[in-house]
Amino acid sequence: MAASSQTAACLSLAAAATFVVLLAALHVIKPELDPSWRFISEYAIGDYGWIMVLAFFSLAFSFVALFIALRSQIRTIAGRIGLALLWVSAAGLIIAGIFTTDPITTSHDTVTMSGTLHNLGGTLGITIPFAAALISWNLARNQAWSSARRPILWAAGLALMGFLVSFVSLGVML
Repeated sequence: MAASSQTAACLSLAAAATFVVLLAALHVIKPELDPSWRFISEYAIGDYGWIMVLAFFSLAFSFVALFIALRSQIRTIAGRIGLALLWVSAAGLIIAGIFTTDPITTSHDTVTMSGTLHNLGGTLGITIPFAAALISWNLARNQAWSSARRPILWAAGLALMGFLVSFVSLGVML
């Protein structure tokens, strides 16, 4: 792996860790938002909203850096589709960060344009488990990554399982 790819991989990891730390901090700073039935996007509303915006941008940066780190390793059409979905997810997170969501308690007839655009960004952002699956499948078949095949496939499986759990949870919430 080239030095620029290694640097991008490290930046991706650092940015993803920053997202996790910022989100954890928001759970402490704004305990009135119960994450069992409220979306994390609602942390962007009101005081300390800038922290959630920064978290969205950090995760988007992580995805772009991951793209840079992995693009030379991806050789199949499915892998390239995964890389494209990585960009779609990054764009979705940027849109979600720019436009503040409406509270979950907002009635359908009072939804704002900002809330609608935020929801569009969030919808684009949920392509990440599919990007992870396609990229992971490609890397697992790449001989240069053979020593990491099992962890790669586990990580992809966990990403898809997390998506499934969140999808079911969303259905239960709504």
